[in-house]
Amino acid sequence: MPVTETDSCFGAYAIALLKQRWPFNENTKIAKPHQNFEDSLAYAMAFNDLKWNNVMDQLMTHYQQQNNLSKMLKVAEAVMLEFPSDPTFYLAAGDLCIRKNEKATAENYLGRAFALQPNMQLAQKLFTIEMELQHLDSALQYIDYGLNVSPGNNKLANAQKLLQRMITIANTPNAAKADYRELANAYQTFGQQEIAGHYRQLSIQ
Repeated sequence: MPVTETDSCFGAYAIALLKQRWPFNENTKIAKPHQNFEDSLAYAMAFNDLKWNNVMDQLMTHYQQQNNLSKMLKVAEAVMLEFPSDPTFYLAAGDLCIRKNEKATAENYLGRAFALQPNMQLAQKLFTIEMELQHLDSALQYIDYGLNVSPGNNKLANAQKLLQRMITIANTPNAAKADYRELANAYQTFGQQEIAGHYRQLSIQ
């Protein structure tokens, strides 16, 4: 479970406050916040009733200004867990994963967003990720979705046929060099130059 630095600091303050109350009644002196942004927000949550949602907004803005993708992602993941039925936060987390080149995690988060609120733009983004991961069956699902939305789209129909052929080849035991060449050409058609190069090398070995 993703926990921001502010959440961790808030937990420490909350425990200290509890120890001062019945049945503990400890005479514990609570230290003032450290000189950093995260701890100052935690202190404000514990003692000044600053709301958690406002804290997350301030953290995200702060990390955006620093261009700190890892901490931005942690905030997005924390809010995503707090509001699991809102696709907005899955989208934010997924897009951050793309920027961090964490494609498998992006696939997971954006897939959840799509399940909550399917649309063509997100289907296209997920199709690209699935192709980059070489998850052809998953990629085909987004082409199928597109054709359900736009049944007369010839470009999507052609993509569907090509992808179905790729799946057939990929599932063929002991593929021949000609099959690798066909896969290379197909991946190139879908803009996946690096993967196309890999299969082109296999076709000449």
